[in-house]
Amino acid sequence: MRGTWRAVGVGVALMGIHPWVVDVEATAKPAAGVQIGTYECTGTRGVVQYAVPLIVEAHGKAYRLQWGTPPQIQIIGLGIAQHGVLAVALVSSGGGVGVAHYLISPGWLEGVWTRGDGSLDTERCRLGRPA
Repeated sequence: MRGTWRAVGVGVALMGIHPWVVDVEATAKPAAGVQIGTYECTGTRGVVQYAVPLIVEAHGKAYRLQWGTPPQIQIIGLGIAQHGVLAVALVSSGGGVGVAHYLISPGWLEGVWTRGDGSLDTERCRLGRPA
């Protein structure tokens, strides 16, 4: 991603609330290597081990992720990849939210995730069927 991005916000100082604007030069490129397709994931949630399919689809310059298969989709996510890492925001079918962080390697995603309760769980996903 190249170009200039404008960050706009509001800061609080001793003398009151102050708006700010910062121009940021973005030079980072999206990471190559997130393979589109169906992965087989294994992991732990607390002390419980699980296995679940993960479907990864391109969504513009981002990625759409779906754990489980219809009609039993358990979690959906939206991710971005940079510098060999896939970062994903998650929403479960029950309405819970979380985040995941995966290291990208050919045919694999390996990382940690949290469901917002302060715990970290692990997951390793192997590409089974490329798109």
